[in-house]
Amino acid sequence: MSENRPLVRGVTPSVAVVIVAVLATFVALTVINSSVAIILAIFGLLFGGDLLRELAEALDGETDPAADDEPTTDRDAEDALERLRVRYADGELSDAEFERRLAVLLETETVADVERYLEEGVATPSAQGAETEVDREFERSSGS
Repeated sequence: MSENRPLVRGVTPSVAVVIVAVLATFVALTVINSSVAIILAIFGLLFGGDLLRELAEALDGETDPAADDEPTTDRDAEDALERLRVRYADGELSDAEFERRLAVLLETETVADVERYLEEGVATPSAQGAETEVDREFERSSGS
């Protein structure tokens, strides 16, 4: 709640000015041509809330942090995948290492886990178990 107060304090005077200007315009249009005033009133009722919200965001200069959580998470996941692809393309990772890290990336639930894994090179327990099973199958098939 306290985060919204500065926004309300900064936006309230500008919203009041906009409302007074719109009302003065409606009065002038009603005197000149009432049908135009009715059409503009309907337009204002339909789209006024969105326009006021955009005006408030433009005046504040920043958006609501809760609204930006999902796009940031998607962007971070795409960034982690892109870095993995770049490292593979540059030859820093072998085919097996790329596949293992890609599997870990797809299995993880948060981007923080992926970031920690890529930076530290620590595999998750599920990925370690999957890797040892694949290694055992490879050893059995090549050993016979």
